[in-house]
Amino acid sequence: MAKFYNVDLIWSDRHKGKARAVGNNAAWLCSCGEVLLGPTLWDIEPCPNCGKEFRVLPVAGVGTKVDQVHEL
Repeated sequence: MAKFYNVDLIWSDRHKGKARAVGNNAAWLCSCGEVLLGPTLWDIEPCPNCGKEFRVLPVAGVGTKVDQVHEL
């Protein structure tokens, strides 16, 4: 069974938050309140409420375990 783990969410102003990950996917709460989900496999859509953009960064390469989530 896959296990959830915490990863850093790095906002554009460089302060840190938390995201939850499992495998190559992460979930986090946008500052506007929208719950977002994204994989390390491809770019994700901007937040539908506020338009902020994020990237889920892998540990070793595309499709691998999540290392961090960054606001672009």
